[in-house]
Amino acid sequence: MSTIQIVGGTVFDAIRGEVIPNGVVRVEDDHITAVGPASAMSTGGRDVQALDAAGQFVMPGMMDCHVHLLSSGAPDYAARALKELLPYTVIRGAVNAKTLLDAGYTTVRDVGAAGYGNIALRQAIADGLVPGPRVYAAGHSLSVPGGHGDSYYRPEVRVQRDGLINGPEEARRAVRELIKMRADVIKLLVTGGVMTDGSDVGVLQWAPDELRAAIGQAHQLGLRVAGHCHGAAGVKEAIRAGLDTVEHGTLLDEEAIALMQQHGTYYVPTLVAPFHICAGGTDSGIPAYAVEKSHLVMECHKESVRQAHEAGVKIAMGTDCGTPLNVAGKNALELELLTQNGLSTAEALMATTRVAAEAIGIDDRAGTLDVGKWADIILVQGDPLADIRVLQRSERISCVIKAGRLMKGTAPGIAMTAGR
Repeated sequence: MSTIQIVGGTVFDAIRGEVIPNGVVRVEDDHITAVGPASAMSTGGRDVQALDAAGQFVMPGMMDCHVHLLSSGAPDYAARALKELLPYTVIRGAVNAKTLLDAGYTTVRDVGAAGYGNIALRQAIADGLVPGPRVYAAGHSLSVPGGHGDSYYRPEVRVQRDGLINGPEEARRAVRELIKMRADVIKLLVTGGVMTDGSDVGVLQWAPDELRAAIGQAHQLGLRVAGHCHGAAGVKEAIRAGLDTVEHGTLLDEEAIALMQQHGTYYVPTLVAPFHICAGGTDSGIPAYAVEKSHLVMECHKESVRQAHEAGVKIAMGTDCGTPLNVAGKNALELELLTQNGLSTAEALMATTRVAAEAIGIDDRAGTLDVGKWADIILVQGDPLADIRVLQRSERISCVIKAGRLMKGTAPGIAMTAGR
């Protein structure tokens, strides 16, 4: 059994949003076994390896609830993807995974990739073949013919798109197929989307009985369901059908927010996705239709977050990493945007730790520095509570520990793990 004590840092309490000055976190193998102020804990001892965190901020590993690891983040990524071989995208996903790990992300939820590539990457990371965060993978997302993700081409141009359903029986079958392929979460494209030409972001695409069939089947088999929802109509219908997390939620209304609060539905706003598209514009190479739709939803999106926060809706951090200019390693900009739209810095930190773990469904194992939890811990040079922008600089993440293994940084006597 290996024992590590992280001593002398400012330890973040992700339950109360407070800190323990001069704290100690004790790790045995892959779990946390003690947390508290140094004055109340014994330190050192035989076979105990010490990690000096003096002057640093010690917090749970960050989580991003909405990524696309295999995507490039290029301005025209969707068009490029038509010519990329699937094995190439998985290799890129491995590079992105390492970048995210170095930026302090020990867990991510990948909510859509072609060819079950995110499931393959999850397995490679779990097996120690490549370093990366713990991945909860959806496989491919599910949509309807002509819906978001099913772009229009000339009739003679055939582009295969897995996961298109038409009717409740097909919805159940598609969910069962994803679970057979070992998906961790089911992702539904409930409304139109920004990155599909001709798709109206506010329109509900699924029939209510299709939503009930897909979500009910997933829940029966033990999986949570994430729903891409821009318009309020889609949010409300999906929540009534049992949706677990609302992704984007750019056009919420009072009724949708009330339903989210009443049902305990988690909200993953991904503010940074339209931010990058609006900032880059068509001059960067982003398609005009995507820029136009992002500008359409931008201010409503901010107001949706502010109102949802005021109503007590549970907000979890997600970025839609992989969309135009939204590249791996820059994810923490989302936290800054959350603080600009109602959340305190402590609430933003909890959104990417405890609340994110709750949204994914792993809060009994991760998200806080508590006894019995996985030892997913990062050390930050600086105080994110004073300036949350410090988390946007990967070089300020001095140490990353995932499941008790040192993945980034150096410490006397503690070997860095090359793989998982």
